Amino acid sequence: MKANDLMIKVLSMFLACLFAFFIPWHPARADEIPTHYIEAMLLTTVSEDRGEFSAVGYDILGKKKDGRDWYFYLATSVGRYGYMGGYCIEFSGWSGPCTLVFQKVDGYYVPKQMLMAESYSDIPDIMPKNMEKKFLSGKYSEKKIRQMLKDHIDMFRRSDMPMGSYAEAGGELSGIITVASNLLTAFADPWPIGCTSLERVEDGVRMVYTRTWTEDEGSGEESDTSHEAFSADVWGGSTGTERFVKTRADDGKVMETISAHASKKELTVLLEDDYGSIFYTFPLVMTENHFPQYQQPMVTCTGSCRMDVEVFERYVKELPGQRQSVWTREDLVNVSDTERFILERDTCHHRLCHEVLRDGQWERDWINSGMTENHCEEMSMRFIPGEGIQETERFSRSVGDQVCLYAGDEHPSIFIQLSRNRQGAWQVDSIDSIYGREHAYLLDDCALIQDSSLSSDSHALFDPDAVNRDAATFRAQDISEAHETLMGLMNWDFDLAMREKYVNGALMDNYADIGEAQVLYAVPGIDRTVPVYVYPDTKAPRAAKGKASVSLKEPVAFLCREGDWLMVLYETGEGKHRTGWVSMQDDPVLKRIGEVSLEPHFTRDTVRIKKKTELVDDPLNIAGKLCPLKKGSRVRVLAREAPLFYVEAEVGGKTYRGYVESSCLEGN
Repeated sequence: MKANDLMIKVLSMFLACLFAFFIPWHPARADEIPTHYIEAMLLTTVSEDRGEFSAVGYDILGKKKDGRDWYFYLATSVGRYGYMGGYCIEFSGWSGPCTLVFQKVDGYYVPKQMLMAESYSDIPDIMPKNMEKKFLSGKYSEKKIRQMLKDHIDMFRRSDMPMGSYAEAGGELSGIITVASNLLTAFADPWPIGCTSLERVEDGVRMVYTRTWTEDEGSGEESDTSHEAFSADVWGGSTGTERFVKTRADDGKVMETISAHASKKELTVLLEDDYGSIFYTFPLVMTENHFPQYQQPMVTCTGSCRMDVEVFERYVKELPGQRQSVWTREDLVNVSDTERFILERDTCHHRLCHEVLRDGQWERDWINSGMTENHCEEMSMRFIPGEGIQETERFSRSVGDQVCLYAGDEHPSIFIQLSRNRQGAWQVDSIDSIYGREHAYLLDDCALIQDSSLSSDSHALFDPDAVNRDAATFRAQDISEAHETLMGLMNWDFDLAMREKYVNGALMDNYADIGEAQVLYAVPGIDRTVPVYVYPDTKAPRAAKGKASVSLKEPVAFLCREGDWLMVLYETGEGKHRTGWVSMQDDPVLKRIGEVSLEPHFTRDTVRIKKKTELVDDPLNIAGKLCPLKKGSRVRVLAREAPLFYVEAEVGGKTYRGYVESSCLEGN
């Protein structure tokens, strides 16, 4: 397997801060072994879906220096631990070789990259032959690794929970008939797979998930069905009831229950919490091949049950037949005496209905079932009459009457804004949802799609293809698909790939948040190249011996806007990049991108160069020489983000902008 097929995980200063709960971040001096970073990087390789804490053990096989990079070759064991069936057990983990790469920045180790072999045949791709031989021959301390693991486990493990194995804690599988067991697999998370108990901490509160099984009396002798003539092999189990119960550990309060009873006629599933219930009845039929199969259910909802059935509903969706359910009203808003919107719900499905009053009767004008992805939260609406202005960080626009759909109050998990356009039709202005990762502003000629909530500062993708905004036919899924498509086009050691690959958060921020302006990624898709200058002026020098240019057919990062100029970062070769300035004056595409790009907040403080260095235009590799900077010369600092500063310098009567290491400037 080639190296680029290996599982590669990379950390940055930014990501390391996320792990500070486990290991506080302090940069390690280059003459020290950065143990806290080694542990933090290794701990990210195990899933946190189950269990409560992770533990790591390792021994260093050796290390190597290559330019700015330091390579640490390790023999490693990592595990994720939690509580099941009265034991502390390992839920997931791995052992084997790996290589961690650190970059030396201003005398400190900073995490850069982690290489892991998926099989023993991949080891030569992640470490040199002598290190591979040392690992395979066992010339490392297994005892040290086991002791380090034990110390980590003992640090977190509760004293009332002895160490045990999955076999001891997992319990036996229920004996329910196979066709029912397959459907109930949807509840394997968070409930245990076997008949036992599993503990989880949710929002600081310990919960206990328990699964039990009760076989029907005389299950094997059942004769009140047209299917009893078929052999036991067809059923693969017994009829009976599986019961799932979620309780609060401190007081035993029952929070949620699921009761699933399987007979040879049907499967019934009842979900209940303090807010209501959902009752499914799945008819059972025999296929042409004489195997039992469930059909689409009849569904009855009472109250506003908040249990998460999204995964279960994905299983249900695959069943044949026609679903029978009753849509219940969630909310209603009157736009006028003759127009209104109604939100309706069926389990985790939601739909928006537009109604108009005709001849004294309310008639449904249209129904949109794709306005949101499936979710189990209760939704509400509010109406805002009259014209207004929508202000965002990137643009402002006039809007007519508005209807807002949302789930959650203080920090909505879903917020969709509709407005009436000048033709009187309702359109979607924006969608902000955590469920399908849809975060987008929709404009007539483009969409701005963000990686995170619209309420937070975030990088954005510029989609030049207008997304359908018609409220009657809009699909939230179109936004997530557009995001995925754009990310596929941007698949070039950049954006998310770049942010994952390039570890030094400071280096990342130098291009991503230049002067506090959030980057705008785009694939203009235009078969044209434009010149790139080192300074926003057509008389300024150009890199690459005066030939620097960027293709608008390829992915480009637009870092900020200054006047009629856009600062760009683009790839010039594999792993090589360049920053510079392009004019948007005579290009309608660049002009439109400029209209939704952000202006930077440059500081323009003057400082002195304290040692000879080079001004560069590739902040990701600290490369791409533009011009020399002499000791004692002065530069204007535009953006500060150690270890690189973005500066402006006068050299040889010409103005340059580029990056310089902060250690080369006085006072840093």
